[in-house]
Amino acid sequence: MATYLVRHGESEGNCHKGYYGSLDTPLTEQGMAQGREAAHELSERMKEKSVHEVAIFTSPLQRAFRTACILEENLERPCRIEVVPYLTEIDFGRWEGMDYEEIKEKYPEECLEWQEDWVNFRFPQGESFKKFYQRVEWCWKGLERKINAFDCDSVVVSHGGVLKVIKLINENRPVSDFWKLKFSLGEVQVVKRDFVLKENYSISSATILNRIHSLVEGNKNKRVIIAIDGRCGAGKTTLAQYLREQTGAMVFHMDDFFLRPEQRTAERLSTPGENVDHERFLSEVLEPLRKGTLELPYQRFDCKSQSLQEAVVIHPGKLCIVEGSYSCHPSLVNQYDYRIFMTVSPDEQMERIVRRNGSEAAKMFKSRWIPLEEKYFSVCAVEGQCDCTIDTSKM
Repeated sequence: MATYLVRHGESEGNCHKGYYGSLDTPLTEQGMAQGREAAHELSERMKEKSVHEVAIFTSPLQRAFRTACILEENLERPCRIEVVPYLTEIDFGRWEGMDYEEIKEKYPEECLEWQEDWVNFRFPQGESFKKFYQRVEWCWKGLERKINAFDCDSVVVSHGGVLKVIKLINENRPVSDFWKLKFSLGEVQVVKRDFVLKENYSISSATILNRIHSLVEGNKNKRVIIAIDGRCGAGKTTLAQYLREQTGAMVFHMDDFFLRPEQRTAERLSTPGENVDHERFLSEVLEPLRKGTLELPYQRFDCKSQSLQEAVVIHPGKLCIVEGSYSCHPSLVNQYDYRIFMTVSPDEQMERIVRRNGSEAAKMFKSRWIPLEEKYFSVCAVEGQCDCTIDTSKM
């Protein structure tokens, strides 16, 4: 299950150059339209995972609550809304509704104190950022317990400051990064995926993000390439999407490199790991990426027509992610800076495949694709080649 953060749509307060925290202002027409756009984006994301029910947690301030109601009206699936008082924006006290020039004129000394110590400064008759952070942290921990108890996706509708603090907490980032985070009106972001692991596999999505950030920072003159291999139904595509949303990485899918019909010889298919065109992936993608190529002709294999599509030119950035089974094939594994192996229990795997592909397709997975994967994992010692393992069983 996933948790999404949604910032409320444009309010009347956003139309003025002032500080609006606890001051309650209604949505504009544009704000309501942004709420509908957010609902459409959420529906598309949830459609891919067959989500049937959604829990919505919202700030009581009308700009957030009305956005939550618009989501409920447009998500086309059962929703339950819970108002959470501690999700309100920071309280600017007597400065509510005033712009910076007005504050500087009326409160010059306090304004200077604020600039010198923005974390501990308390707004006149309002909150300090430190107290605000502690309030949101306490609230978020409580919400996490509720969210983990629900067997459904969840949405937190709140304000820019609140949502940025949640991201700081979730990603284990310093308070100083608050100003680096961006959250536009009506924007949807993923904040939490079910990558909390068990016992020997204790690593979190925040830990992976921190590791990726460290790799990028430590390789300023070099492209960083991450691989996500593992069992079908374990969540490889979901993790890749999450990392793309969090980092802006370009994602490559091994499904785009199925064997062409003429390559599917009995000899090749009897060899573990050879039912993917790893030679083409190495020469057309990985080697050019390693050379720092800025323009890359990319040609997908189309399963319906059983042929290669026309090449399109893509522009890979500093961080690239390769997702899919066989991405850590022996001919490819040394090309990566970090390798992730994802696993899931057999029963949970089949349940997910049935939900995702249907019962008929699941029979083919069970009789053909899963045995081929398992032989590849065993013979090529794939998990042992990876830097970490993520077990998503019983998520």
